Amino acid sequence: MRPMVATAIVLVCALAPGGLRARAEESDKVTRVYPLHYLDPFRAQLELEVAYPAAAGAEMKPERTGDASYLRVLASPADQDAIARILAEKDTAPLPVTLQVILLEAMDAPGPAPELPGGAQSALAEVKALFPFKGYRQRHTAVIPASRSAMASLGGEFGVHLDARPQSTGTVEVPGFELVRTPPEHAPTQLLATSFSIKRGETVVLGTSLVPATAKVDPDTPRALVVLVTALP
Repeated sequence: MRPMVATAIVLVCALAPGGLRARAEESDKVTRVYPLHYLDPFRAQLELEVAYPAAAGAEMKPERTGDASYLRVLASPADQDAIARILAEKDTAPLPVTLQVILLEAMDAPGPAPELPGGAQSALAEVKALFPFKGYRQRHTAVIPASRSAMASLGGEFGVHLDARPQSTGTVEVPGFELVRTPPEHAPTQLLATSFSIKRGETVVLGTSLVPATAKVDPDTPRALVVLVTALP
């Protein structure tokens, strides 16, 4: 029986240093809360994991309180210092972005192709290949700063309301885009409501039907509206 007792004592002594080291490493970790001024907290976590792979071993918790955003991090002091430096670089004000909105009418009758700037012209070529309309006519154009509450009138007969949020990555998140008809002396009528993400130089194609596909209308009557949204570079 005595040899068994001696063996047990040896095992306990062999395991004890490893357990102490693990507890010491845990006790070295500290919690810091980083206020975020521009980055979404989930985006901040992703940016950290890409820029600093060691951050994957830290405990990170994205948080929001009202309009304020935070990232709560449990990590070693050395990792915290690296994380603080990276967030200071990433959590900066994004460059301003302007959105160009072009409203086209889709027709049954062919006509001269509208001359559009840059990426909008390429987008129109794709629209022509996808849809059966014979002609497209430019109706209105507006240029709108990408901001959380922006609007523009399109010729006094349509309006655009949008919530656009430029990111430090160069992308613009648009959680709300609305096209409304604004007839004189009548309440606005919503024609289109959607959300999308767009990069600088890209064009997003949106659209809405005005009459049923099987309905017979005069060839000069628009069947649909096509909205080309370009984030100007």
